[in-house]
Amino acid sequence: MSGTADRPGWRDAPGWMRLALAVSLAFNLVVAGLIGGNALRTWNDTPYAAAEAEPGLDRRQTRLLHMVPEARRAEARSILIARQDEIVRTGAEMRDAHMAFIEAIRADPLDPERLNAALEQRQAASAAFWHIGSEQMVEIARVLSAAERAELAERFEERTRRWMARWESKESEQR
Repeated sequence: MSGTADRPGWRDAPGWMRLALAVSLAFNLVVAGLIGGNALRTWNDTPYAAAEAEPGLDRRQTRLLHMVPEARRAEARSILIARQDEIVRTGAEMRDAHMAFIEAIRADPLDPERLNAALEQRQAASAAFWHIGSEQMVEIARVLSAAERAELAERFEERTRRWMARWESKESEQR
């Protein structure tokens, strides 16, 4: 004999307890499925912030470089490297402007003139940074053939589709 005849089993439990157990197990399976499904869906999707940068380039430039057709990446890389000092300088200016903006918000009492100046400085630094990137994009496009530009455009379009899908997904989650 097993010696368990005197202990009640789960079949002897009240109905509400069995129902609670079944609901709990079902809920745990749903949560595990959601977590596992999300992990599988994003397994290969390296987040932008975690992307490994090419030597001498920042992450944004690396992403652009990887979108250029492989046969022209050396030319594109030299275009990106040529203005790296400007990119580093304007990136630092953007960070400094952002910190000035944060400090202006923290100031007590709030100085609206200081806040406006910080916002203008932040906007100017950001515009200078993105202007350099835009000029580099034009330079890269000029060295590509029509077929290579079409390939680059397809890659931009695919990246935009993925970005829009993530954006729409996040917006629908917030509703």
